Amino acid sequence: MPLFQKLDVDFRGQGASHQMRSWVPSGPIHHLQEHRLYFGLYLNELITRLWPLQGNSVALFGLYSSTLTLISKQHQERAALRYFERTLLAELGFALEFKQSLDGRAIVPEGHYRHCVGTGFERSPVVPNAISGEHLIAIDRNEWHLAGALHHARGIFSREIDLHLEGQTLHTRTLLRQVMDRATGDLGAKT
Repeated sequence: MPLFQKLDVDFRGQGASHQMRSWVPSGPIHHLQEHRLYFGLYLNELITRLWPLQGNSVALFGLYSSTLTLISKQHQERAALRYFERTLLAELGFALEFKQSLDGRAIVPEGHYRHCVGTGFERSPVVPNAISGEHLIAIDRNEWHLAGALHHARGIFSREIDLHLEGQTLHTRTLLRQVMDRATGDLGAKT
């Protein structure tokens, strides 16, 4: 079976026990190579670990398919991954509020905030790890051209995903780090 291609699948069986009778490719193959292959596997692992086993969502399938298309294009993969993570969390009922802080006040560009995992953002003095309101607004608008927006989004969504994984490890994160370290000599490569 090809990776990253839409298939029409025919199953036979009842209840939890099904057998695949046949499958036919029904869409384009997303040719992911090098580190982009691991990004695709990361999407698969996120869905497998977080989405309910019998869950069904047309929106999630569309998001998955469009994200595969975007990660196959140079310079769009990290923004596509962040958008996928955010939307997956929202589809699961864990959306973060980027327009207002936990006290109900609007997030403002000149403000600084602390990410409170599982709940949102609270106003914070300027300290290490504080996130500027400008970055939170950029993340909310998917405006990834602002320097630091992707970095902060990665941290926010990684912490949120880790909370909902309840201690499970995402193996693709480790694999991707190893592949990127070997390819670039850069320690700490990020998904």
